[in-house]
Amino acid sequence: MGSVFQFMAPVSILSLTWLVNRGRPIQALAVFAAVLNVVGILGVSYLSTDLAWLWSGMMGMGCSAIFTLSMMLFSMRTYTTNQASELSGMAQAVGYVIAFFWPIGYRLAA
Repeated sequence: MGSVFQFMAPVSILSLTWLVNRGRPIQALAVFAAVLNVVGILGVSYLSTDLAWLWSGMMGMGCSAIFTLSMMLFSMRTYTTNQASELSGMAQAVGYVIAFFWPIGYRLAA
């Protein structure tokens, strides 16, 4: 199932790039990717194990689409390469700080 998850990434990335270049609304694509993730998780958790490959593929498409969209937004929301690098650096710095301190704070609060 891990292989199915991984093999869906290139399909999702190429499809998403093509759709964004054709002017499709980003919000709709993000919602669709989130729905793929939710359906995949519910399928793996509660539905038939005979279709586990389908649920895994849906989650693979959803996860790679969301990640690709988040990376694309840095360049889509800026006008210069300098702005894009500053925005990306700030977002990644904040994200890594949260990822580092969240488990520590969670453990101390428990």
